[in-house]
Amino acid sequence: MWQQAKRFKAIVKKAWEESSSNENRMEVIKEKLKVLKWEIKQSDEEVFNMSKIREQHLLAKIEQIDQREDDGYLRKDMRVRQMELLSEIRCLAERELAILWHKSRVE
Repeated sequence: MWQQAKRFKAIVKKAWEESSSNENRMEVIKEKLKVLKWEIKQSDEEVFNMSKIREQHLLAKIEQIDQREDDGYLRKDMRVRQMELLSEIRCLAERELAILWHKSRVE
């Protein structure tokens, strides 16, 4: 999941450019990988939190459309929009599962 994130290259670059005072190359690589792991974990948490907020917003919009349907005022374009919103929620759920799967493998 995080490999596809737009910020992934920047995260790797930042972690890799962190200076290390150790002269042993293996120790330097080890420290850089530790930094990278931490940066990815922080990014995952941020994405996860933003996804939850987005999901709540989408659910509120769907609820509004459902209310119009219950009132008998649902236009065809609103039905299409409802399907788009549901599709976006499914995408968010897939991303959330990918993040949770990644977290389970890291921790």
